[in-house]
Amino acid sequence: MKICQSCGMDMRKYQEFGGGDMSNSYCVHCTDAKGKLRPREEVKDNMTKYFLKSGMCQEEAVRRAEQSMREAPAWRKK
Repeated sequence: MKICQSCGMDMRKYQEFGGGDMSNSYCVHCTDAKGKLRPREEVKDNMTKYFLKSGMCQEEAVRRAEQSMREAPAWRKK
């Protein structure tokens, strides 16, 4: 099992890997159809939406997305 280096999602099946490429370090949610990492703001927006669906308020969802991205290798230095 691999972990997405952008959002931390577990990736087990090829469908979960960006572009269906099991050597990709990023998941299907953080990449475009070709497996290329989406822009930072787009990933942040997607993560925020995910956290909102789990029942968090907007402020908490944004904070959690930002915190997750600070810890992720893909975004740590950016």
